[in-house]
Formats: sequence, C-alpha cells, structure tokens
Amino acid sequence: MRDAIQVLKLQFYGLLLLTSLWGLQNVLNQGFDVDYRNDRSITCLRCEASGGICGFHSSSHPFVCFCHDGEQPLVRSSNEHSRSMNTRLIADFNFS
Repeated sequence: MRDAIQVLKLQFYGLLLLTSLWGLQNVLNQGFDVDYRNDRSITCLRCEASGGICGFHSSSHPFVCFCHDGEQPLVRSSNEHSRSMNTRLIADFNFS
C-alpha cells in the first residue's frame, strides 16, 4: 500500500530540484498519490452535464463552457467559492 502525500505545485517542483535523479527515479518507480484540488471542477461538471465541453479560451475568458449554442464563461456563484472538488491522480512511471 502506498502512502498518500499532499503537496503544493511549488513544493513539488522544489522537491524535484533537490532530489537526485536516482532518488526521483526510485520515488517514481514506487508510485505515489497526488491530491489535486481544482476549484473549477464543480463548474466544469455542470457544464459537461448540460452537454457542453469545459475548456480554455485565452482571448475571452480563462475557462469557458463550449455549448451547442456557443461558448459561455464559467461564472461561479459566491457559495461555490468555499467548495472544491478533490480529484485523485495516480501517476505510474516505468524506467527501464
């Protein structure tokens, strides 16, 4: 059983810089869980549930819902700011 660790993106990059290639390879071969929190997940799920595709459009809004009737900005209500959806990402690397 693997231990679950929770790290911030900047902490992870710092660990990569401080860890030797062998140490990094060892950690990646053993595997680890990443707890990724995405504040836009709830809104994206609502977009996709309505038949749209959650995406990115740099010239209009950072995140948009591409719907059958055009793109809509992902606007969140004030009570959604306190909620986030946790997504578990498990990475598997194989070094030969």
